[in-house]
Amino acid sequence: MQRISKWLAGIALGLMIVVGWQLLSSGQQPAADKGKDAGKETGNRLEFEVVHSFDSKYLGDTPGHMGRAGGLSMRRPRIALGDPVYRGEERVGLVTHLDWNRVNNSLDIEFDPDGNPWLAMMYQAAIAKIDRKTHDVSVFPFPGDWISPSAQASMVSPMHSNVDGKVWTNNQEDHSSYRLDLASGKFENLGPAKTPDGKQIRAYGMPSDQQNNLYQLEFGGGHIGRRDAKTREVTVWPTSGALTRPRRGRVDEQNRLWFAEYGGNAIGMFDPKTGAIKEWQMSTPWSAPYDVAAIRNGAEAWTGSMLTDQVSRIDTATGEVIDYLLPRTTNIRRVFVDSSTERPVLWIGSNHGASIVKVEPLD
Repeated sequence: MQRISKWLAGIALGLMIVVGWQLLSSGQQPAADKGKDAGKETGNRLEFEVVHSFDSKYLGDTPGHMGRAGGLSMRRPRIALGDPVYRGEERVGLVTHLDWNRVNNSLDIEFDPDGNPWLAMMYQAAIAKIDRKTHDVSVFPFPGDWISPSAQASMVSPMHSNVDGKVWTNNQEDHSSYRLDLASGKFENLGPAKTPDGKQIRAYGMPSDQQNNLYQLEFGGGHIGRRDAKTREVTVWPTSGALTRPRRGRVDEQNRLWFAEYGGNAIGMFDPKTGAIKEWQMSTPWSAPYDVAAIRNGAEAWTGSMLTDQVSRIDTATGEVIDYLLPRTTNIRRVFVDSSTERPVLWIGSNHGASIVKVEPLD
């Protein structure tokens, strides 16, 4: 648990693509760079998706399609070489140059059987391993022809990589499952997770089980799925509702999957021996659980709310839920339980508080 606390503190979850531009006078024509990674070519226009923009040379100048008042007027605007640039109502030039850089943040951290943390590097389109003894960092980028400006390595699952020497990850851009072979360092693309009859499950949460099969938690719906590591076949099970929105999750020592039901205001547990899903409702409405972690024997499970500044302890035998109000505003994502002590304790990250929080029950 000490290593979890240490690495939690170092992970940033914000994401940003930054595009800058330079201007020439309106009478000059731009020279378009149509290199491989320059952007998406549409007719004679070369388009780039923009999440955040800046212009250090002319304060207030904006490409015309973003609005002459400045700012990003659309959720996902695009900018292209040759677009007009205005200062107020006056056209002052054309977009002539675009710089596009991938961010250097992570969305997911998990540990392999040797206790080494692995990171999913999001828009860097790679996964990374940190050796906990030497502190060496090994980065495994996706193959170049798999990468587009929207490629996202959002999840990584090294938990049972000792079974077959494989580490799972994904590309959230098209919901494909990738698998890294540790011996060769090469990736395999298994494509989107689809059942034999064609049903696709789009995952946000990909824990692996003790056979290194990959679970898929359907955040946009109400199903969980599992991809067989050997046959590659996908099986899907429904939860109690169409929009329970399963997310995150972990596999316990009994090979059972625990997961949050963000839209169902509950947590769930899937037992692969019976194929049954059991669910426990939260006592506070609109808690929106993000993650769940069970203690070693499964007698208790913990979750945290993104909205209420509370963590919840669930007695899985009786269904009793005890809510703990945290001492300050805490935007919760992942939750971790330390079962090494006589009384298991909870660790969480304060996503916007630059801190980690430990919760010790007194009973």
